[in-house]
Amino acid sequence: MDAVLEATQRSRQLVYHVGERSITITALDQSSAKLIESVFAEWYLTPQTENVSSVPGCTIKIRTGEAIPSIPEGGDRFEISDNGVCHSNGLTSHLEIYGSLVALGLPGGADVEVWINRAGEKDFPKLIRVISYAFSSALRRCGLFELHSAAVVEPLSSKGVLIVGPSGSGKSTLATQLASVGWSYLSDDVMVLGYRNDDVAAWPVRRCFAVTEQTFSDSQFLQARLSFVPLATEAKTRFYPHDVFTSEFKESCTPRTLFFSQITNNEQTAISKLSPAEMISRLIRMSPWSCYEKTTAREHLSALAGLVRQCKGFDLFAGRDLLATGKSSSLLASYVHD
Repeated sequence: MDAVLEATQRSRQLVYHVGERSITITALDQSSAKLIESVFAEWYLTPQTENVSSVPGCTIKIRTGEAIPSIPEGGDRFEISDNGVCHSNGLTSHLEIYGSLVALGLPGGADVEVWINRAGEKDFPKLIRVISYAFSSALRRCGLFELHSAAVVEPLSSKGVLIVGPSGSGKSTLATQLASVGWSYLSDDVMVLGYRNDDVAAWPVRRCFAVTEQTFSDSQFLQARLSFVPLATEAKTRFYPHDVFTSEFKESCTPRTLFFSQITNNEQTAISKLSPAEMISRLIRMSPWSCYEKTTAREHLSALAGLVRQCKGFDLFAGRDLLATGKSSSLLASYVHD
């Protein structure tokens, strides 16, 4: 009984709201609680004193230093990013990442159960990735689905615009250019999508922007306000957009235009219209969990299909003219208004 009481006293319950949903986290030790608070402080998550029963929610349980359980045999096994491996039998999934474990759908447990590897406790960038997997896995269980995309709002039409693409596709560059000339901004990197009434809405995740030295050197706006200080883990610098832009931050938007971006070495930018079939194909490629995770695949694909129905879509082949001269606002606005 004393051991149970001691464990109860060590544990903490943390509740956050995002995208009109709630995440209830049970941290079984102080190390786990501090980790969650440190990571979530850098994301657009609103801490709450308690859950609100009328808000759809999901649950995470996290512990540090406990023995990591063995993974059941059988089922499918496939690699994920960050040199991780996912084991899935269709009902439960186990994600091995940097020696830690994220388990989904365990009978009688939280929606997501996390075991943090004590040996990697001081490697904060890797711990962020583990928590990111747990976070996005939990959100999928309450109808929010991650998409690697920048998001801005065109000022004249007030229409939401998503710039979709992997790392290095120009999302941060374009979002920075547009926000610097008056477009409202949400994020330069990761959004979550979910239904709000009859439309698919988008909410930002990460608070800071991260730009390369090339983007910084091409932007007189940034150079007048910041110094380029590269991160230890990547050749980018980060800044809080609220400290830099005078344009308005938006807590959410309803997307109406999608640009699937990639950087080219061409002098001129090229933009071509996409069919709905081409748009959904690109979104699925950017959203592998819509296929990997069978328990949430139907809802995930429904959200992507809803996004396609309400949006125009374009391939954006960003040339040197777009990335270096500030032409992005007028050019992209012409496609938003069309």
